[in-house]
Amino acid sequence: MRAVYGVYVVVICLLLLTACVGVQADIATYNSQDSDDIYIGIAYPVALNDGDSLFREGYELAIKHINENGGVLGKTLHAAIRDDNNDVHSAMQIADAFHEQGITAVIGHWTTNVSYFVSAVYEKNRVVMVTPTATGMNLLEYYNNYVFRMFANHEVMSHALADHSADHNHRHVAIFFDDNEYGRDFATAMEIQLSRHNIAVVDRVSSITSFNIADISARWSAFGVDAVYIASSVENFVQPIKLIRDSNPDIPILSGDNFVGSSFNYQLEDYMDNIFIATYDIALLDRDFLKKFYEAYGQSPDIRAVAAYDSVQLLASAMEVVGSIDASAIAAYISSISGYNAVSGALTFDRNSGEFEGFRVIVHEINTNGDIKDE
Repeated sequence: MRAVYGVYVVVICLLLLTACVGVQADIATYNSQDSDDIYIGIAYPVALNDGDSLFREGYELAIKHINENGGVLGKTLHAAIRDDNNDVHSAMQIADAFHEQGITAVIGHWTTNVSYFVSAVYEKNRVVMVTPTATGMNLLEYYNNYVFRMFANHEVMSHALADHSADHNHRHVAIFFDDNEYGRDFATAMEIQLSRHNIAVVDRVSSITSFNIADISARWSAFGVDAVYIASSVENFVQPIKLIRDSNPDIPILSGDNFVGSSFNYQLEDYMDNIFIATYDIALLDRDFLKKFYEAYGQSPDIRAVAAYDSVQLLASAMEVVGSIDASAIAAYISSISGYNAVSGALTFDRNSGEFEGFRVIVHEINTNGDIKDE
């Protein structure tokens, strides 16, 4: 009986092993050694953002340019695109699936909240993650070997905004912020940078409604508030900005990249006067890139398009330099970069902060169409 039982165990184990091998063969669909193709992962809220930014156009143009110039390691570059719906659980599932499918480098994810949690999965799986849009300072608060940010963070954005306020003699400012990780992080970065110029933050509010706007406006008037900073997402700041503008028609409103997008322009409509954003300095972006982007899409790139293009080019460049798609080699190369010529600046990786330095950020006023005013 024991012999028969032993045979059953062996057979079951063999069947399980065969099943596992079969599943693995089905899962590992990308980047096999004998393939003529190389895939990178791209994960972001596709349905939510493709109509509101030029992010897709940015990465598609980068892939097109790379393939026109011989591809990567003599192979054709492709993107495995996944929609994480800006949801942490979905993003984690995608991260694990990418790893199982043979993806060694990923561009994603969209927001700081999602990127912060999912970064631990990529780090554990030893898959390179390049986040193209997340700005929160907490994203890289722990040491990572495989996680990078190809975007100006809250500190860089706030630095430019504070310099702008100093140049325009703002002395007392108020901050409206989302009472969440993103809003608190951005508001704190703003306050730190404003303190460099002895500009006082005299009020921080996380709720502005038709019921309290009169009291807030009276308080701001008493405090001599001469500018309002916004540390909020689009869905939360549209109505407060309208209320602020109705009560304070001439007060400057300042923020960062969250003011970019057609949904913002559409929802604010007649409330766009005297609004300033910290974003990439268009005048200093690579001229050849600007020309080719306009030729391809009939419009200038937005901040998301630049970030997407730079992220794809960074990964392709790293693979070419190290001569493989090995994640450890790619990550080691990115960590050693100095003076890398991205569209958004000559970037150098700072090992102490885990961040790239060299992004060309400047404060622009936007016009009533939501576009950057000619300067």
